[in-house]
Amino acid sequence: MKTTLILALTFTLLSVPSRAVDDETAEPPVAYTLTVDGKQHAIEDGKPVEIAGKFENPKVVLTASKVRTFAYGGLKFDYPAQMGWEADDNPAMKTWTLEGNDLTILLFAPVVAMDFGDMLAEMKDGMGAKDSKSAKCKRSFGKEEIEGEAFTAGGFGTTIMIEAYTIKTAKGPRLLMLQDSPGFRETQSDEAKTFLKTICESFSVAK
Repeated sequence: MKTTLILALTFTLLSVPSRAVDDETAEPPVAYTLTVDGKQHAIEDGKPVEIAGKFENPKVVLTASKVRTFAYGGLKFDYPAQMGWEADDNPAMKTWTLEGNDLTILLFAPVVAMDFGDMLAEMKDGMGAKDSKSAKCKRSFGKEEIEGEAFTAGGFGTTIMIEAYTIKTAKGPRLLMLQDSPGFRETQSDEAKTFLKTICESFSVAK
């Protein structure tokens, strides 16, 4: 027998713990869409949603977003949900790392404003790229085109292509590094092309 219900549904994603508001080391949650009889409802982890209506054997589908939203350090952008996550809330320098198979995103946020030149030089030395030729590069982040520095590191037949950008925010300068590892090739990996399109098109900066 079919049953008609007046439904006030509270749906909570109990499998994902809620995060502290000020915790900038917490991995951004996956957003979900709950579709009930063709009508979509946005779901956030740990937050209830009320769906009032009259339903008769409703069809319900829960879909996870393909992206997460990074919103720390004065920057905001979407990135592929499958990328790995690491964060370090060091008192002097906050860092975030998003890692795919080929592409790694590194973001550095010093507590006190600094020039990143010396820091980049040390990184090059540590990566075996001290003598690597640097070149200017440009990339559009959201509506703004930012100039940066590109260089190559690696060894044993592998290539690591790095782009470094200083991005000014209301909270101070940030160093954003895009590290692509295309293997034996010296051209950008397919993953980097796809992932960076998502990241750059959604990019915004707190001024």
